[in-house]
Amino acid sequence: MKILIILLLIFVSESSYADWSPPSEPDPRSILNEARDDYRAGNYKDSLTKHIWFHDNALKYRRSLYGVRLSFALSDWHHLSTIYPPALVALKASRDNSEINIRNGVNARDYFNDFESINSKLHADEKTVNLFVWLDKNHTDRAKLVYDLAETLLISAKKYELCGRYIDPDNAFLRYVKNFHSFLKFAKARNLPAKRMSFAYNNYSNNVSNLVALLIRNKRHQLAEEIADMALLEWDDPNFKIQLEMALDGQFPPTWP
Repeated sequence: MKILIILLLIFVSESSYADWSPPSEPDPRSILNEARDDYRAGNYKDSLTKHIWFHDNALKYRRSLYGVRLSFALSDWHHLSTIYPPALVALKASRDNSEINIRNGVNARDYFNDFESINSKLHADEKTVNLFVWLDKNHTDRAKLVYDLAETLLISAKKYELCGRYIDPDNAFLRYVKNFHSFLKFAKARNLPAKRMSFAYNNYSNNVSNLVALLIRNKRHQLAEEIADMALLEWDDPNFKIQLEMALDGQFPPTWP
């Protein structure tokens, strides 16, 4: 399996880089824009080459592109893969290479983020869950490192007891509160529309409700009730209160976003 992935990566690299090579001082964002232009012009081979380069190299030049790399850029690559088969081969090879690195303990968190993000695009979330289960059995230190990236999928897979081994309730709740206030402050300072403001409330209510429900499922009722009470002190909203009451019955909120 490992040899096959390496051969695929070599094949994709050699075939796609034949017509394009990055400049001596590459600008990752410009190269991503070029990949989009190539796609629109039907130059799929060059588009793929630039997507591969961006995915593999963008963060070396601009770490601030971390989010763009796993969202907009990956979406573009996946869209290309639906009409240009070599792009799908390359995307899967990149995903499988990430898995190899995770299993070998190489930069596990970043590679797990890549692995999860690509699987999401490919509708292969079960692979992410299966890899986390393997980490739990073989390398609990790595499982702990990436748990927050896998939590939503583990909940969807009803792996509640597994989640219970890795949740850190106090620190998780403090993080949710901090993020909630930070985003509200950011949104108000920039006078963002109500729709954007709602992200902060939905994100907070979803994260806290998941945490409360997980605690209930793992028989930590007292702590679940304490966190629910503290959560309402931060945002006393009737709908949020109903959602927390459901979480205290062990019910999880709908998957969001």
